[in-house]
Amino acid sequence: MFLQVIALLPQTLSIPAIDFLTTSAKLSKQEIIQSHKQAVVVIETDESRGTGFSITEDGKIITNAHVVKSNERVTVAFPEHGLFMADVIVSYPDIDLAVLQVEKGSALPTLELAEETLFVEGEQIQFIGNPLRFQGIANEGSILGYTKLRDWKEPVLMIQAPVYRGNSGSPIFNKAGQVIGVIFATLDHESYGKVGLFIPIDYYYKKIKEGV
Repeated sequence: MFLQVIALLPQTLSIPAIDFLTTSAKLSKQEIIQSHKQAVVVIETDESRGTGFSITEDGKIITNAHVVKSNERVTVAFPEHGLFMADVIVSYPDIDLAVLQVEKGSALPTLELAEETLFVEGEQIQFIGNPLRFQGIANEGSILGYTKLRDWKEPVLMIQAPVYRGNSGSPIFNKAGQVIGVIFATLDHESYGKVGLFIPIDYYYKKIKEGV
């Protein structure tokens, strides 16, 4: 199996990629998706661009560690609340997560985290991100199950879904609209072909509990 961390550089828009615009337009008619989009942000550094999402009204942001890389400060753009500078307050490269805090944030839109990553195989999920230089693209897919990566201690979850460059840091939603994980890569799987990979939200809670 070949793991590909989702690159943050632009690429040529393919015909399959155009399909996500149609899907996003359809999903965006749902009130819950419209609401969720307000809390999904663009994260930019001098050399990269990706996705993140707000979990507190003062602007605590979850994204991937590889999106922020070694930067201590990044730019965060909310769809309706504009640009903020944010500090990288903690990075967990072993699970490819990072937490940011925007400056002077207040009354910002938020997403609710699920208490744990519960699912059944084949369960439908939705996600929102900033693929291929687009912003606030909603998409959908299904959970395939866990897989073990060669360089990871913890297993991660696979989804059958159209995941593209820029989706790094995209929140995965369950049927209740809660975040159950964070997209971080794609994988060329021997049985399923190209799949998306996401980090269960449980791993974020585990890091908080450990106080690291």
